[in-house]
Amino acid sequence: MASRLNIEDAIYIENDGQVGINVQEPSDQFEVNGTISGNISTGDQWLKQATGSANKCIHHMNTSEGGVSITKYGNDLRFENPHDTVRATLDNSGVFTVQGTANANALNVTGEFKCASNKVVFDNTAAYFAQNIIQLGAWPTLNKAIIDSSGSNIRLSSPGNTGALEVNSDGDTVLLGHLNSKGAYLNCGVAATDTRPALTTSSIGNYEIRGYGTNGTASNEGFLRLSSGGGSGSTNQAYIDICGYNTNSDMNKTITFGTAGVERLRVDLSGNVGIGNNDPATLLDISTPSITTPLLTLRSGNGSTAFNDGAQIQFGYAGNNSYNHYIHTRHNSADGYNAIDFYVCDGTENNTMTSGSKHAMSLVSGWVGIGTSTPSALLTLEASNGYPYIHFNQSGTIKSSIGYNLGADALLITSGNTEVSGNFKVTGNDGFSGAVVAYNCERNGSYTTANDDIRMAYGNGSSGAHGPTMPKNGTVLGLTFSASGNSSCQLHLMDNDSETGDYISATSTTATNIAEGMHNFSAGDRIGMKLKVISGTTSNIVGSFIVRFD
Repeated sequence: MASRLNIEDAIYIENDGQVGINVQEPSDQFEVNGTISGNISTGDQWLKQATGSANKCIHHMNTSEGGVSITKYGNDLRFENPHDTVRATLDNSGVFTVQGTANANALNVTGEFKCASNKVVFDNTAAYFAQNIIQLGAWPTLNKAIIDSSGSNIRLSSPGNTGALEVNSDGDTVLLGHLNSKGAYLNCGVAATDTRPALTTSSIGNYEIRGYGTNGTASNEGFLRLSSGGGSGSTNQAYIDICGYNTNSDMNKTITFGTAGVERLRVDLSGNVGIGNNDPATLLDISTPSITTPLLTLRSGNGSTAFNDGAQIQFGYAGNNSYNHYIHTRHNSADGYNAIDFYVCDGTENNTMTSGSKHAMSLVSGWVGIGTSTPSALLTLEASNGYPYIHFNQSGTIKSSIGYNLGADALLITSGNTEVSGNFKVTGNDGFSGAVVAYNCERNGSYTTANDDIRMAYGNGSSGAHGPTMPKNGTVLGLTFSASGNSSCQLHLMDNDSETGDYISATSTTATNIAEGMHNFSAGDRIGMKLKVISGTTSNIVGSFIVRFD
């Protein structure tokens, strides 16, 4: 063994200069077996590396695989592997920076990794930034997720999977692949007391998901589709398409709903809704290629005897819920009392079906009730006051009427605006006994005194007409007359082409002579009328005779 200095078996100095403290045969230039303690801050004295940089070296270990060291560099503490290659830096503010190499993990952490600043910053100036930034998994198999860089984009993906969540340099978040939802919340930032947010244009609210087109978010065009199914074909797909501005009218500001790969409903740019068509012409336009199935089904009908405000259809006025009309339905498992009831507003602005409305008509199991919801025959007329009339009009003018005199409990006949009074009760089984009938007789053209003896028969008769044949014995109750012009006329009653001596005189355009039992006739007689112009000119002549059969 070479000579050496032995100080109480504590310090050993070899003849080649190697020093060991508590090490009898040091293998390094300075080797210590134990703990080195001491205050070396005076004059900033540190253990230095023997050669090379003047940086202070706390510890340097030189091995066959390369030296490693911890070095004080200015105010920083550097971790070098190999020596002079910085891998990590701890500065005097407490920031710990890890610098990796290509194809190597820059930082491996076992356990929790916490950041007081709530963020991790990666230096994108390094040439190896294109590599994986963070790789997750159970060491050494890091196969759970990768956060990496692709150009100026940051991407989160799983190894071997093309699907990813990517954030580009514009701040846009792009989903590539599939989204498996297990429930998610969107914080809209709208309170329960807030009013509806106004539409935004240049910005987007927390409550909004917006599709945009090739010209960016500030443009007017855009398209957004929500769909489900369709993996094996569009017939299995349901969808909603939301379109912004587009020069193609089919896509211009529309919303469409489709099922089984077929469009079912569309809202166009005017707000018109089309069901079964893509070009609605009105606010609601419904069409179907089938003529054997209903277009619209309403399911809110009432029971057979129920009358309440649950009308099937309500018609409001001028876009408001006011002056409403109603269609109400009743339903029964039996044949009777299956009905459609019609109600109209009585002038009450804020009316309901049962308050402020009048019952107009009911269709009940094939019968028609006017003024009643319970008709007792094919046609039933009912009035709570006045006469329930049937009017026979021509061009808006009442020519004759049939009604029921509630006070007299009798049938009421009118010709023109003149009532034929009396108790006209129909009796017997032949359909004529007791019947009161008004016959109208007309002549067109103008007539003067030169046209005496103008015969008028049933309908628009000619000069040779004789009048209708009476089916039973009866009585002529009266005559009525109306005409145009300014004349003096006489309308004579005729029986079998002979004047009966009964007539009415007219010195103006109308005249009436109603009398109980004016003239009696027999079955088979032909009753007619004859006009005599005494002076002036008359035209558009209408005469009537009213009969009552025995």
